[in-house]
Amino acid sequence: MRMFGPYYYGKHKWDNYLLDIQDTIKAGDDAHRDVVQAHAKAFGTAHQEQLDVLRQQTEQMRRIEDALQGGFEELRAEFEWGFSLMVDRLDTQIDHLSQIAARLDAIHKTLQSPLMTQARELFQLGQEHFRKGLLDKALEAYLKAEEKNEVDFPLQLQIGKLYLYGRDEDDDVIDLPKAEKHLLLGARYADAEKSTFPQWNEYCGQAYFHAAVAAYLIGESEQAEGHLDSMRQCLERALGYLTKAAVLWPRFTEIVYTQAKCHALLGQVQDATQKLEILSDRDRRYFSKASQDGDFNTFSAQVEELFKRATVAPGPIARATDAKIGEVEEALAWAKRSGPQSAQEIATLESIQKELASARRSMPTLEVDIETLSEELDQRRATLEKITLASLNANINDSQKAILECEGRKGSCEYAIEELKATMKQTSGAGMGCLFAAIVVFIVLPVGTSVFVSTLPQQMQSDRSFTQSLTAFIEIGAVVGGILIWIVGAKLWKDHKNQPHRQKMEEHLGVIHECANTFPTLRERSEAWKRELQNFEAWRVARPSPPPVPRPSKGGTLTITLISAGANKINVIKTVREVTGFDLKQAKDLVDGTPAVIIRNVSREDANAIQQKFVQAGARVEIS
Repeated sequence: MRMFGPYYYGKHKWDNYLLDIQDTIKAGDDAHRDVVQAHAKAFGTAHQEQLDVLRQQTEQMRRIEDALQGGFEELRAEFEWGFSLMVDRLDTQIDHLSQIAARLDAIHKTLQSPLMTQARELFQLGQEHFRKGLLDKALEAYLKAEEKNEVDFPLQLQIGKLYLYGRDEDDDVIDLPKAEKHLLLGARYADAEKSTFPQWNEYCGQAYFHAAVAAYLIGESEQAEGHLDSMRQCLERALGYLTKAAVLWPRFTEIVYTQAKCHALLGQVQDATQKLEILSDRDRRYFSKASQDGDFNTFSAQVEELFKRATVAPGPIARATDAKIGEVEEALAWAKRSGPQSAQEIATLESIQKELASARRSMPTLEVDIETLSEELDQRRATLEKITLASLNANINDSQKAILECEGRKGSCEYAIEELKATMKQTSGAGMGCLFAAIVVFIVLPVGTSVFVSTLPQQMQSDRSFTQSLTAFIEIGAVVGGILIWIVGAKLWKDHKNQPHRQKMEEHLGVIHECANTFPTLRERSEAWKRELQNFEAWRVARPSPPPVPRPSKGGTLTITLISAGANKINVIKTVREVTGFDLKQAKDLVDGTPAVIIRNVSREDANAIQQKFVQAGARVEIS
């Protein structure tokens, strides 16, 4: 087998590359600290000065970011080794490993053992030394902790990574064979914790990946000494580790890239190209790295063609992601129609709209992380659907509340009118009518009669019979008049007392009339929001949110094969799309090509769940 070689160095050896990475990180941290201090100082000034200083600092921050971006772009363009240390810096995982160790202590109750207590104290001491940059002292403490408890996978993982990456301006503890050994121990002991530690598979996958890096670099030493057979064994050993890492830690694309590098150095161009093709559908930013990576020099033209072809003929993940963009755009339209009232929700919609526009622009480029974008789109769609449901339900509730309030106002007014009618009915003016009648009968009429009689001629006044008849007539008239006055006075007084009640009745009748006119509008609005909610639910059923592709969360190795689609092929196609994330054509082709593998490398738990989905769809699948 012809070997491609030598290993690609570029301007840096492995140890110098580590220093460059650390310098870049330190420069970024210093720049960030400077910006934070500048902003803190700016906020301490007066308002106008604050604005001026903030503008200056913003411009300064932009220049710093541009400079850093240029540095990172140069570093990425060089990337001779191709290992993304930035995604796995040792110091970023110190706290994680310490927390994991503490959780394992709680599970195993190791603090009850003096020996285990000593091991944990030494481990923590090593962590403290590492934080301070004392790599040699950290390694010394870790090794002493290993003597007390060697089956601690966070400890073995930390020792292995320190042997692999442990170099700075003061210390150099790199020892690749020891790194490989301890990382494999870390993988073994992490696997032993599968029943107690849920994330064991990720850390086990990490250990295998870093062990593969160590084996890759040992192969470099063997190649430099002319031991090509040993170099090949190292690379094949690295590929073995990477295969295990890919099963345990499938989300880490650097595993696939490293597999491509190993295949390339072994002369396995087809295998290397296949891995790069997978990357072109998962994260096209690897084109920049691969095009500058000397491990691929012998077929660099194929690498460039492969990635550029992916921009015009996207793979299944890219097509599914592009379809997701359309679905999220539809979800955004629904969210806008749902009438959100919260300023925060409106701002979220505007932000997502900008992100979608950016995603549209990036999809046909070589600067897009497709898998990450796909996951972000799932999150954005979930956010939009949550906003839509909340807004629609809120609008329905508001409409129902408005109807109830209107009905309540109408009922309250009707009740008030009945009360007013009863009050008005009970109102009496009899007393005041009697008073008026008494005044007329006993005061007005006698005085009027006397005056009237006094105005008569003397002859008529002297006629006793005439005056008696006249008096009797006047008395009868007074009685009749008093009764009439009593009736009229009582009615007038009753009307006077009921006048405010009548005004209130008119006001209530106006409200009742207003409510009667408002009811149709409120009911139509409520029904419209209900129809909108039903239509939205129908859209969600027609365009279901694609669940994440089942991943081997527990280190699975099972394969699910579709044996028969049964009678209801449409449901089976839908299930295939749900499980795999395929588009319609891919899912249909898979179902038409039975028997066909649906998915590989799943755990028993995931396999059983997937099998149940296909059974419900009427299909027959086989787990192997």
